Amino acid sequence: LDPTQIVQTIAAKALEVSGATGAILFRLDAEAQVVRAISRAGNITGELVRGLELPVGQGASGMSVAQGRVVWTRNLQEDITLPFPDEVRNRMRGEGLKAVAAVPLTMRTGETFGALSVFYGDVRDFTDADLELLGAFGAQASVALENARSFDQLALKAGHDAGLQEFAQRLLEATGEEAIRAACVRFTMTLLGADYVALFIADPKAGELRLESGLGWRDGVVGVVTVTPSTESFAGYAFLH
Repeated sequence: LDPTQIVQTIAAKALEVSGATGAILFRLDAEAQVVRAISRAGNITGELVRGLELPVGQGASGMSVAQGRVVWTRNLQEDITLPFPDEVRNRMRGEGLKAVAAVPLTMRTGETFGALSVFYGDVRDFTDADLELLGAFGAQASVALENARSFDQLALKAGHDAGLQEFAQRLLEATGEEAIRAACVRFTMTLLGADYVALFIADPKAGELRLESGLGWRDGVVGVVTVTPSTESFAGYAFLH
């Protein structure tokens, strides 16, 4: 259930399944439209994967993510039909890598996690059985990654629920407004991992919001700073709308 352990295990077990020389697990950055190396196994040096990324649609891994299928080449050094950034191709040449096959890692939700590539030091062709085996392994790896992510989300939710329950208990025990304000800012900081928390109280007569309670601020801020109920500040905008 540990995502870090899982990505390392996937890369290592891919070698056993495929008989490859090395393996690299790539994570998709959907916003940047690149896949980045996050784990390696076998005869793959740290120098090769350091900062290694491929645009979606390039290299075996980037192509497998773009097309949603297993992509392979018998010799990445000579196959001009498979687009590869020259700098990446040269780095792989320096490692003695030739044949490569990549499988996309797709969750049951349809979300793509990334791709798994296995490399060989010799030129080789891949049979249908090879590709079917790699595809099946990729499907199992995807399930493991999804389960780990779900566990993390459940653990986070459980932590939030426990925090909210404790907060509710503090409110029941509070004997005054000051205790309630203090509990509000403290639990907000804890649950959201915030660096600063500000609780603004409306003063209708003055037509302003005053920062009455807070955490993380320097001296002279809490109890002094005010904002107008307007679109000129986040607090003012939230209060208005």
